[in-house]
Amino acid sequence: MRAKDPTKCNDYGDDNVPNCLGTPDPRYTMRFDEIGEQPILWCANCGPLAQAMDEGLTKAFMADPLNFPKTLEDAIDKAETDVVVDEVVQALKAKR
Repeated sequence: MRAKDPTKCNDYGDDNVPNCLGTPDPRYTMRFDEIGEQPILWCANCGPLAQAMDEGLTKAFMADPLNFPKTLEDAIDKAETDVVVDEVVQALKAKR
């Protein structure tokens, strides 16, 4: 994997993410202004999965902070499954 380009999607250049568009989509930018960190940029293809993973992780942590490590893998699996299901549904709708 190449070094990260701070002006591109966070997944840009990752061989495991061949559909990355590279160009950030502001709808999926994760901001950390409150803690003085740079934002994480996501493109329209990578952003939905990143957003779903963030929501799943937050939900899992808030539900049971002490057992969060145990539920981390489940949260990631659910987010990935939700995005894949949505992509399949969209593809099927497009074929109609």
